[in-house]
Amino acid sequence: MKLQSKLLTGVLMVVTLATSAVATGLSGSQTAGAAGCYGYVFRQGSTGRCVRDIQALNNYNAPGWANTLTVDGIYGSKTYASIYKFQSNLRVWYPYLSVDGIVGPQTWGQLCDVRQGDANDPGRVPLSYPIWAARDAGCPYAYTFHY
Repeated sequence: MKLQSKLLTGVLMVVTLATSAVATGLSGSQTAGAAGCYGYVFRQGSTGRCVRDIQALNNYNAPGWANTLTVDGIYGSKTYASIYKFQSNLRVWYPYLSVDGIVGPQTWGQLCDVRQGDANDPGRVPLSYPIWAARDAGCPYAYTFHY
């Protein structure tokens, strides 16, 4: 009887969460999951914590290349333009990278890349690197990063 009760409670929680996401009009990529945002696709019109992570990581990785973004969680025209410019500039070194202003798996890989570090301590990142955003987004190795 207790097992049936727990199973029913678990099913109700899943249904409630799914209904909540549908009711707010968010797709799976916009809500992402507990595992993070890394690898999901985000484009103009996306909103939420994953977009905040994209904006923070973009601000770190593209100083002087792209516009500094307000980290507000709204993938608007400024975020699109900044990501597009980020991709354009990286295309010189990474010809496989799509230049479309959309954050997909290839762009996530570049956003999560620290690009600077300490040869004696590979996990050490510059103080300007947004570790919180990398961890929240689910960037590979983000939990090994420290200041």
